[in-house]
Amino acid sequence: MKDDYSDFAAMRADLMRDFNPANAQERLLVLEVASAWRRLVQARGREELFFDLQRHSLAIRDGKPPADYQKDGVEVAMWLDKPNRSYDQILRAIRDAEMAFDRSIRRIEAMTGKRYGRERLAQRDAQSNELNAAKINAVRARSAATVPRSRTRAAGARVVEMPVTNSA
Repeated sequence: MKDDYSDFAAMRADLMRDFNPANAQERLLVLEVASAWRRLVQARGREELFFDLQRHSLAIRDGKPPADYQKDGVEVAMWLDKPNRSYDQILRAIRDAEMAFDRSIRRIEAMTGKRYGRERLAQRDAQSNELNAAKINAVRARSAATVPRSRTRAAGARVVEMPVTNSA
């Protein structure tokens, strides 16, 4: 069973890029996803190793070459022949790793979903504010561009001048 840290580190980096955590809590959840994935891969590797060892021990017991036991489904026959408590433990480890992985994925998706929702809402608010500001500026520009009605006399109108008096 191969447990290569460089593969884990590369997968963790991919998850960091995919989820793009914005804070320490999101980074922690991404690390939790990566760790759960690693546990699942390790449990599946133990399952594979278990069956390889079972096939090998059956071949030795029967005096046959191990290649005779490399057929699909032979592990089911082995299990029916002699159930093994070790395999139950492996299945439990797989189940626990799958549940931890699913739980951590749901948690990071919920958290990033809330963050993206807040970001979208803030973006919509900013766009709405920009649109409102543009409308206000347009109204102001129209008001400034229109010439106020002056008190000019129309053709043929009579202008009456009022005497100016100095009262002192």
